[in-house]
Amino acid sequence: MVSGLNNITKKSIVIFATPRSGSTALGYHLGKLYPGLVYYNEPSVTPDYMKKFLNHTMVEKKNDYILKLLGSAINTYPSEIIATMFSDQVFRIKMSRRNRIEQMASYYVGYYRQKWEYYTEADLVNTNIEIDLKKIRYAMNRIKIEENILSKISTDIELYYEDFSEFKSPSKKTPIPPNYPLLIDTITQLYSSGIS
Repeated sequence: MVSGLNNITKKSIVIFATPRSGSTALGYHLGKLYPGLVYYNEPSVTPDYMKKFLNHTMVEKKNDYILKLLGSAINTYPSEIIATMFSDQVFRIKMSRRNRIEQMASYYVGYYRQKWEYYTEADLVNTNIEIDLKKIRYAMNRIKIEENILSKISTDIELYYEDFSEFKSPSKKTPIPPNYPLLIDTITQLYSSGIS
């Protein structure tokens, strides 16, 4: 396990993440380490979930939470919450991956399947996926955009997917399609030629 996570002294934790970086599992893991904190995994994804988060933070004025969000979602939050995200009141974590090719491939698999999280063995059905250049370019650009946003954010600690052997999390690792090597080769060629 990575050091620096067992002795967080601030009540609120904000995880700024790039997609497919293991940040959802990190949030669950932190929830186990700090059971007094409520974990909110990308509340801006649905209006009801965002309302629940805003009720907790702005109406009830509670700061006992772990918030995980993508950089591109920052502006979907009210200015008061954004100000808190960047204040000294919270412990900020930046979560990404060192291997951008693998990250882009993982994003493509999630985007292609329209399935971003896996929790049961039944979820882990694995079949080949189509190698669609337009969708691959989209996946590559999403990662580049998110990385660019995160590069401008100052945090207390920066973590990488590759540094973790396991998380205390109910989510499972995304199953790799049998034709994954072809996907990796395609992304590698596009990435090294600067095409996206």
